[in-house]
Amino acid sequence: MSADDIYMNYFSQLGPVDPQFFVDGKWVPVLGYLEKFEELNKKSQEESITPLEYALIQKLDSADIHRYEQAREHSAELLKNGCLLISSRIGDKHKRRKRM
Repeated sequence: MSADDIYMNYFSQLGPVDPQFFVDGKWVPVLGYLEKFEELNKKSQEESITPLEYALIQKLDSADIHRYEQAREHSAELLKNGCLLISSRIGDKHKRRKRM
């Protein structure tokens, strides 16, 4: 999704950026996947993991996890650069208005 302008009022909020991957016929939210992975990893280190959680860990693909981490970092970088671009464009609009 993209736009030249975003109109928001005082109560408006932009939600989190959550990249999605299409895996096995369904969309996987990267942030949710990584959050669950990190939770299971922590429980594993604490030796408090259940047999069901252990079975879930066995199904995780380390290459997928790496791709998801890259997507999370890339989207954060795009958002950062986009916000810088937006703020500079807003500044430019204000400068043009003052000159008029």
